[in-house]
Amino acid sequence: MALQSTPLAPLRLRVGVHTGEVQLRDEANYMSRTINRTARLRDLAHGGKTALSGVTCEMVAERLPDGAWVRELGTHPLRDLPRPERVVQLCHADLCNDFPPLRFAIDGGNVMIYPFLPLASLALGDLTTARRQADDVVALAKGISLVEAVTCRARVEIAQGDLEKASIDAREARDVGADSHGYVTIRDAFECLAHIAGEEGSHREAARLLGAADAARRQTGITRFKIFDADHELLLLALRDCLGESNFQAAWDEGTALTIEESIAYVRRDAGNANGRQWVGRR
Repeated sequence: MALQSTPLAPLRLRVGVHTGEVQLRDEANYMSRTINRTARLRDLAHGGKTALSGVTCEMVAERLPDGAWVRELGTHPLRDLPRPERVVQLCHADLCNDFPPLRFAIDGGNVMIYPFLPLASLALGDLTTARRQADDVVALAKGISLVEAVTCRARVEIAQGDLEKASIDAREARDVGADSHGYVTIRDAFECLAHIAGEEGSHREAARLLGAADAARRQTGITRFKIFDADHELLLLALRDCLGESNFQAAWDEGTALTIEESIAYVRRDAGNANGRQWVGRR
């Protein structure tokens, strides 16, 4: 806090504080994973902000000086590090405490969005943090990154049971991806729409969409995030149970027979509810 209150204008310090073991490399340098994690934590902060790791926060939370407090910022992935980090802002009444959403990655001075940022919190079961992160990322994302961002938010909304908003986001991801020819990003939007269709009782529609998503994955070579595999398998089992194996397979095959462009055209033909759509396969 003393550093942040030092008059250095126009410079503003970005500070990251983590706690762990370090090794002395030579007379003036240390080395360790702790230092790497601290640097990545600092990278998340804006100028004027002090970001603490979860470990550090636990050590100092009960020993803060008068006028100081901490603010939870959620769990976030750190660049090039396998384990996400709980991030806490150190605040003080005499300092600026209001900042934009955390910086996610910096390249040439421009903010590059990690559209998958909310998935770390979602994997940990922290839906409130995941939703806040998803809203922040969607607000910053553009172009193809927006496709992934709104799809991730749709995943979070499905986990929250908010199917109406999830449907809006999944369809936006479909449309933005189609309009920008970002077809590689659309497979997850198809799976979100399939999940929503299944929850609404449109089982054949859901099976078709899952088939289309599977075909898109095979065409692009991009696999599903592991955290969604269990729910995906449960949805497949439920649809097989509701439709019967032969009807499920027929609907699945209709979806897998389509190219990504044909799948998008089909999903965009919203004529009322999903069960009222006319299926038009290849000729």
